Amino acid sequence: MNLSQSAFSRQIQSLEALTGQTLFKRERHRVQLSGAGRMLLEELAPQLEALEATFYRLRTRDNPSGALNIGTCPTLVSRG
Repeated sequence: MNLSQSAFSRQIQSLEALTGQTLFKRERHRVQLSGAGRMLLEELAPQLEALEATFYRLRTRDNPSGALNIGTCPTLVSRG
């Protein structure tokens, strides 16, 4: 996610402030979803998956086969 632990923690705190709910149970060195966190996950998961699919379609729009084209120097490829 390219976030430091402290940045991730601040994002969680922001979500908890926005929802007015504790989204995680913090016990010693463990973190678990709370009931509100599970509900939020269940509600948002389909929407996040749809968003991911939309971005995938956008990235592959000019390459409908989904093929990955890789260019390299011929000398690199010929060394087998």
